[in-house]
Amino acid sequence: MRVRGMLLGTLLLCGCAHNGDEKADTPYPRIEVRLDEGRAAEKPLTPQKTFEILMKMDPGLGGYTPRKFRFLLAQAGKITFTLYQAGADGGPGAAIGTIEHDYDGAFVSDGKDGRWVTEKLINYPIQHGTLWLGIHAPAGGDPRLWATSNRSEAYQRDPDPSAALSNLKIPRTPMVRLEVVPAS
Repeated sequence: MRVRGMLLGTLLLCGCAHNGDEKADTPYPRIEVRLDEGRAAEKPLTPQKTFEILMKMDPGLGGYTPRKFRFLLAQAGKITFTLYQAGADGGPGAAIGTIEHDYDGAFVSDGKDGRWVTEKLINYPIQHGTLWLGIHAPAGGDPRLWATSNRSEAYQRDPDPSAALSNLKIPRTPMVRLEVVPAS
């Protein structure tokens, strides 16, 4: 009986078996930036790098650190996500990080099941102003993200660098959300 009590006491002192790194490595509060209207309606093509989708994400904070993003996958395949700082002209500037994965069918959502794929952004520096999130499919495959039918700050890159970005708005918004932590 005494041994059982000591074991129970030890377990209570040690806590649960999970590592709890989500709480330890990410300060609170957090802000989620989204451009979509919240209802998955379409499965548009994910373009190749030349015609990358660009989402203008502006948390409206003086300084912040990007921590993770999440998205609704409509069709399996390899997708590349690139975060860009804003350039001098306000458009996409230098890339600050890239995540590329081949997402299999286990990650696919029906658009209504709440199955979001989450990617952590580790060791990103404090940002100021707008971030641009680029989305494209490397050669081969046909991956797709769920999108809403609203117009927002989503654009398609033109291979001609002199093309005005404002003329390249697309009529749908990928369901991708960026989470940031305000700088202290």
